[in-house]
Amino acid sequence: NCRNVYEKKVYELIRLGIPHHTWSIIPENGDEIGVFTQNDELVGAIVYSVNNLGITVWGDIRSSLGIKEGLSINEELKIKLWKKSENLEYTLKVNEWEEGNGKYKPNKIAIVADFEIIPNSQEFSLISYFPNPFSNLTYIQFYSPIQETVSLEIYDLHGRIIVPYQIINCISGNNKIKIDAKNFRTGIYVGLLRAPTKSISFKLNCIK
Repeated sequence: NCRNVYEKKVYELIRLGIPHHTWSIIPENGDEIGVFTQNDELVGAIVYSVNNLGITVWGDIRSSLGIKEGLSINEELKIKLWKKSENLEYTLKVNEWEEGNGKYKPNKIAIVADFEIIPNSQEFSLISYFPNPFSNLTYIQFYSPIQETVSLEIYDLHGRIIVPYQIINCISGNNKIKIDAKNFRTGIYVGLLRAPTKSISFKLNCIK
């Protein structure tokens, strides 16, 4: 004789919100946002769309067999972004919470107020250029694994220099450059960010 054993699970959840205005760069359709335990076990994820920035995260799931899955009570949420176009993974380092404290509490809500986007690869990389499109000011954010000197130039589509060669003494970590658009006209521009080991180009859209 065979006996079927059914495992009973009790699901306790937390809802995580990352409002649009907190992003220094808006994800693109197809990008993925995931929440992980401190052991890098996935406990919630969404594929980004304009109307979808809320993530249901499961935690403290206990089975009749005594198996624990998901986040433990008071375990810190680890949030990651995977950008489809770049095939790169980033960590969202939360600096401030609008609601909650970033630790798992059953059946509660956590809302992010401010965060940084940190590349998981230890390479020189462009994080964001935001806002884009822009009219008066835009900001270029990049990551450098070491303290080094980088340069920036911005051209129009005819190859004319709009922002002349600039030298930036960057720190190890996230860096931000402010671009004043007073000499820009409406149109598309190409930026070139250079480090000793890598060059990165990007497009900017100015609307006056």
